[in-house]
Amino acid sequence: MWQQLGFSVITHADLKAHQIYTIVETSSCFVCCIMTHGDMGLIYGSDSKLLNIKDHITDLFKEKDCSFLAGKPKLFFIQACRGAQYLTSTEATSESESAKAGAQQEGDFQYDQVNASRFRLTADPNEPHFLLGYSTVPGYVSFRSVEDGTWYVNALVEIFSGYHANEDVTSMMVRVNDMVTKAYTEQGFKQCPVPIVTLTKKIYF
Repeated sequence: MWQQLGFSVITHADLKAHQIYTIVETSSCFVCCIMTHGDMGLIYGSDSKLLNIKDHITDLFKEKDCSFLAGKPKLFFIQACRGAQYLTSTEATSESESAKAGAQQEGDFQYDQVNASRFRLTADPNEPHFLLGYSTVPGYVSFRSVEDGTWYVNALVEIFSGYHANEDVTSMMVRVNDMVTKAYTEQGFKQCPVPIVTLTKKIYF
């Protein structure tokens, strides 16, 4: 998908924690997609060691440390669990409506208030131009089909491929939320993605 959108794509598979850090630290890309296991605010390397998403990944792209991307959008899509809880259908409906409102109204980051996310609480006021696309709400698992892959990534590919010619990234993320929240497991569990946005302009591919 990213190649179709005009990006140069470099894939790194099964990296250990320190290798993930090294790749991100030296990257010149402004789109970073991570698919792994995780916990609240953390992701795992293939060696089962943890990395803090803010301290070890997004902070590396702040203007003081990454001047060549100053003023440019930096997009992160993270497919990983953020805890061990399971979202029910009723909870997902409520969370989905909040996510849509948060994505459409600047400054209304309801998920982040619930999450008490360190990204928002400790990010400097002069740090716009970020989008963090989490695959699930704080504290909850993120689902993957053995046959078809993860719900979140499948939705990203389908929505971005189908709507990028006419819609901006934030609008497409609302569609991703809608698509993912319509899925459910055999046990009736749901999932709702969480886009956290400090972009200052609409981004079109």
